[in-house]
Amino acid sequence: MKLDNQQVIGFEPIELGWLAGIIDGEGCLSLHDRSGKRRGTGMTPLVSICNTDLAIIERISQILAKMEIGNFVSKLYVAHKNKNPYKVVSVQGLKRVGKLLPFVIPVLTGEKCKKAILLNEFCISRLSDWHAAPFTSRQLDIYHEIRDLNRRGRKAKNLRDYTPNSRSSKFRFKSTEDIVQTTT
Repeated sequence: MKLDNQQVIGFEPIELGWLAGIIDGEGCLSLHDRSGKRRGTGMTPLVSICNTDLAIIERISQILAKMEIGNFVSKLYVAHKNKNPYKVVSVQGLKRVGKLLPFVIPVLTGEKCKKAILLNEFCISRLSDWHAAPFTSRQLDIYHEIRDLNRRGRKAKNLRDYTPNSRSSKFRFKSTEDIVQTTT
């Protein structure tokens, strides 16, 4: 599939740019560990986009269909009574994600691009192996790298000892100051 021949690929390059922008802004690229007693051991690549604008979800699904990439559109979710309902478009599996990523990697930026490159490397590596082959050390490293990139916002930058002071409503201590420790 060449991007210079629109007849061959069946979609406009502007649609590809739009899809990459949505993935870059609203998307999630991850590698799900589906280990467990019932399912065995495995990891599943996933690209998902969540949005409250249902027209955007429909357009994403249409573009993916033009690209002949299988996708799933979730039911309508309502998180809370004061929140807007939303849907999720998911592209899941080695072959599907492996087909999508080469199109969007050149247009992604920042950490999404790093995750997409790692996810693509994982897909290529697993598709070249026997389907039940054990994971290589590089494949496990990719899993950990993607997991760490996805947890970026949740890491604590400062450690704080929450020893309550005398003003605390839950605990009564003689100390009148909080003890604060920071790391560099």
